[in-house]
Amino acid sequence: MKKYLYSIIAVVLIASVFACKAQAATCSGTTSVNGLTYGIVLGEDGKCWLDRNIGSTKVASTSINYQAYGSLFQWGRLADGHELITWSSYNSGSGVHGTTAVLSLTSTPLNNSFITSSVSPYDWVTPQIDSLWSGTGGTNNPCPTGFYIPTQTELAALISAAHITNSASAFGSTTLKLIVSGYRFYSNGILGSEGNTGYVWSSTPSTTQAYNLSFDSGSVNALNVSNRGFGLGVRCVSDNSYGGTSVLNTSGQKMLMSSAY
Repeated sequence: MKKYLYSIIAVVLIASVFACKAQAATCSGTTSVNGLTYGIVLGEDGKCWLDRNIGSTKVASTSINYQAYGSLFQWGRLADGHELITWSSYNSGSGVHGTTAVLSLTSTPLNNSFITSSVSPYDWVTPQIDSLWSGTGGTNNPCPTGFYIPTQTELAALISAAHITNSASAFGSTTLKLIVSGYRFYSNGILGSEGNTGYVWSSTPSTTQAYNLSFDSGSVNALNVSNRGFGLGVRCVSDNSYGGTSVLNTSGQKMLMSSAY
């Protein structure tokens, strides 16, 4: 009797696995925003991510593939033009639009300039607003529909799951192929660290600053904190509204189950 029961359980488990595999969907396809189309990939953390930074027209072939660097956003700003960069080499580029030292008084600046600040808290807007990039409903969310700026916790989870330890593994150990596009400095709009260091904003504030992921040839830091006036890279993650949720199959491998399942 016990042997018979075990056989039934085994059959049910095997049938369930095959049913799940039949229903399984991968993070694939494309999505668009502001005239650019992005691929969708399954990250090592089990979440669906865009395959490149916002503003990039191609997937990176190396960590210094400057044609894939994309845009550099001030924290919490819309894709209003301030973020656009013309890249001329792996360690050189310039802003498409100029700079202005006039701070915005609202969440929507009246121009597409990179807003500089030489006075604490070194932000582009006054007073500061903490919720501009909060989830898919964030006032200034620059991501495609169903995607949002990841939290600091989500970026840290990705780093752990992909075993990222430096810029080499940030590109080679993850399907996200993270690149070293550097930053745009908050006080003068000049680019820095291109080709050496990569930065990815999180949506998580840290007092008057904000958390971001940073990585170079020797280290990675998912708790890096920078002034919000900096221009850094943006990589969007899905809220699963277009796809599904990650689960584990019986082999411990990650699958993405269709939300209709």
